[in-house]
Amino acid sequence: MVISLLVVAGTAEAQSPVPGNPLRTVLFAEQFAGGDMGAKINAAVAACPATGTNGCRILIPRGLYEFTTTINLTNTSSITLEGLGGGGMMLAESNATTLSYTAAGVGSAIIAPGVVGLEIAHLNFQYTNRGFTGNLVSLSSVGGVVNTSTAHLHHCRVGGTTVSGAARLIELNTTLNLVIERCTFANARIGIGTTGGSNNVVTIRDSWFQPPLATAIRAWGAAWTISGNVFEGIPGVSVMTMLAVDGELDGVTLSGNLGVDGGGAGTHVDLSGGAVNGAYISANVFSSSAGTGVHLGSSSGVVMAANRFDGMTTAWTGTAPTRTHINANSYGSVATRGGVMVANLGALNITKPGKPEDGEGLVAIAIDEDNAQCLYTLSGAGRTTTEINDPRGVCSPNGGTAGSLNVYWNGGKAQYEVENRRGGSRRIRVNFLTSN
Repeated sequence: MVISLLVVAGTAEAQSPVPGNPLRTVLFAEQFAGGDMGAKINAAVAACPATGTNGCRILIPRGLYEFTTTINLTNTSSITLEGLGGGGMMLAESNATTLSYTAAGVGSAIIAPGVVGLEIAHLNFQYTNRGFTGNLVSLSSVGGVVNTSTAHLHHCRVGGTTVSGAARLIELNTTLNLVIERCTFANARIGIGTTGGSNNVVTIRDSWFQPPLATAIRAWGAAWTISGNVFEGIPGVSVMTMLAVDGELDGVTLSGNLGVDGGGAGTHVDLSGGAVNGAYISANVFSSSAGTGVHLGSSSGVVMAANRFDGMTTAWTGTAPTRTHINANSYGSVATRGGVMVANLGALNITKPGKPEDGEGLVAIAIDEDNAQCLYTLSGAGRTTTEINDPRGVCSPNGGTAGSLNVYWNGGKAQYEVENRRGGSRRIRVNFLTSN
């Protein structure tokens, strides 16, 4: 196929040899009038034909462009912002196309409410003002005629120079079908974060999150996939939180990631901030000199398998997680493998109240302090427990049994529980081996 470029007043229109199927209009941002590159890009967006094309590709040449004018993509469709110099891992890459936002305050360098089909590629996006505390790139739907959707950010660097006051580098709010890949994030409070729910079908892969960045990703929505990324903490100072949650999160996959170099307090993965339903955490490496690997919160439907935990104080913990399957993880120099700490005379609920069927099946209860594991069958219909194996005599199928860890149906609370009457606090791990 032969494609020619028709250049008219800073516009190159790709001519397709197929009648009735025009290709994308190519616009050269620097040829438009405006006080700074933000204004030039806005002028290019305004010049993009609304009909008769497959959108616009706005090209920005190699160089450093300082600007304070917010790039406004509200209610546009099929827009590409692309750097001709490329975007790279290094901030001062000499061949890069760098857009440098120099304004202060709580605004944004880019806003994109109601955008459908946005691509940002081969750009270094930075902010330089210590007084900037906003969201650098806002993909929020607020103010758009439709939800912001089908966005793709790739081969980019997003972050501050020597400043790190930005609230978020990428903001999501009711954002749908987003892919972020092969990008670098650094110098902010949060890398990719939400300010509202219903952010669905979000993929973040093959990217590098560098310090200082307290939290790399904060999620809220459904169907998130986070894979193949590197998260760097500050050695001896703090763990970078790879993933935390702002609200309900349904269906999240965290696989093939590397969390390294953290020290001091902190948690690599913290699911305690909202209701998490359906989490698959596998083939990750969590390595730090202190802190916690994974906090499950009260997540339901968790598989955590084939991960490596090394160096931290606690591999994993939680607040009465239900229906979890934790298996085949590798533990290096970890002080405590993990589990939920239950005080003497306290109890850990292993099903939701009124939901006995959630706990039906074969369940293993591990207790580190007693070096013991008890195997039980829970009967949802019968609301009973049957002891299968208890080689150390630590457990009992009856509530209130002194000196035992009691795995039983609590009729008063309408839930299965593990009750601790061992005479001291116990760290308990619950692993459903079979369930309905």
